Amino acid sequence: MFTGYIYIIFSEQHNNIYIGSTKLELADRLQQHELNLRKYNRGKYNYVSSFDVLNLGNYTIQYIHKGEYKNRKALRQQEGRTLKKFMKMKKFNVVNDKMEGE
Repeated sequence: MFTGYIYIIFSEQHNNIYIGSTKLELADRLQQHELNLRKYNRGKYNYVSSFDVLNLGNYTIQYIHKGEYKNRKALRQQEGRTLKKFMKMKKFNVVNDKMEGE
């Protein structure tokens, strides 16, 4: 068992959101997203849909859910359920390009 988190990166100005999951603390996970965006901009990393929010420049990351999970698959399934809930809300523009946990 391990502690896992479902998080949201969002831009209030544009209502764009990205939903993700991690075992890391939020500051560390956001730092990974930012590093990957810099690598992508230099042609050394593949596109990730979180970049659509990060490129807006004014974003925040927050926990949505914290839980105990038996494996990474269970965490990803929770991410998928959370993502479905946010996709039903018309006030957000969900930028995720794939559904985790399916």
